[in-house]
Amino acid sequence: MKKIRDFLNKKRKGMTLIELMIVVVIIGIVFAYAFVNAGANTEKAKYARAIEDISAITSATAMYVAETGDVATALDATHLGKANTDVLDKKLSKKLTDMKDPWGTAYSLAVDTTAGANTVTISCSKTATPDGEPLKRVLDFSLK
Repeated sequence: MKKIRDFLNKKRKGMTLIELMIVVVIIGIVFAYAFVNAGANTEKAKYARAIEDISAITSATAMYVAETGDVATALDATHLGKANTDVLDKKLSKKLTDMKDPWGTAYSLAVDTTAGANTVTISCSKTATPDGEPLKRVLDFSLK
């Protein structure tokens, strides 16, 4: 009886090895879950940034054409037709030539003025998001 009483009255210091191992396992599970979710969110953020950049380029292009007042002049080979993006640099937060999509490729700006089709297509290296949203905008300035 005295041994039991001594054991119960004995003040323990620290944790046992089993308790320490359980804490380490629980912390490992929490970190593993956090890293798995962080990878998925990083990819979503890349697609969101690409959509935002394409929208900014689209807005800058539309503003330039509106300010020019003449679609044919704005889309002429000396302006946007030869990818002379200096006219858009003033409307964007940084130069269009310096803007890269999240995967490291420059954004594409294609002008089509053939057969009366006055369109500008802005796209990046990926064609669509995992949800199916296209990563391409087409501005149609045709008078129909």
